[in-house]
Amino acid sequence: MDHVLIGPPGIFAIETKTRRKSGGREEKVLVDGSRILIAGRSAEPNPADQAKGNAAWVRGLLARSTGREFRVDPVVVFPGWWVEFNQKPNGLFVMNEKGFENIIAKLPATLTKEEIAMAAFHLEQFVRATASNSKSKS
Repeated sequence: MDHVLIGPPGIFAIETKTRRKSGGREEKVLVDGSRILIAGRSAEPNPADQAKGNAAWVRGLLARSTGREFRVDPVVVFPGWWVEFNQKPNGLFVMNEKGFENIIAKLPATLTKEEIAMAAFHLEQFVRATASNSKSKS
């Protein structure tokens, strides 16, 4: 997982996919439901599956550590790429960084300040514990 964004519009598990462009005519990301094509080629491993798995993992971690159910939306971001849709994916955001910034700015607030602080605190504690454990093993 590359990033987790927590704010008034919600919690987002973000998978960032960077790909070098070759300068050809097919320099775009095409989304057809849960299938993602980058410059005409199937993206492997499937970024949609990765993002959904990441969101489920964050949702589960927060449920176990807080005792509360939080909605966590999966996001795939392709920085610098044009993203087109034949069929929009269900329950998944796929876009470039500018599109994501625009979407987030327009979403209504769904979390209170207290919920944001709680989710952020519990994720931070997990990250710190994981980093501490990996340092002690080296």
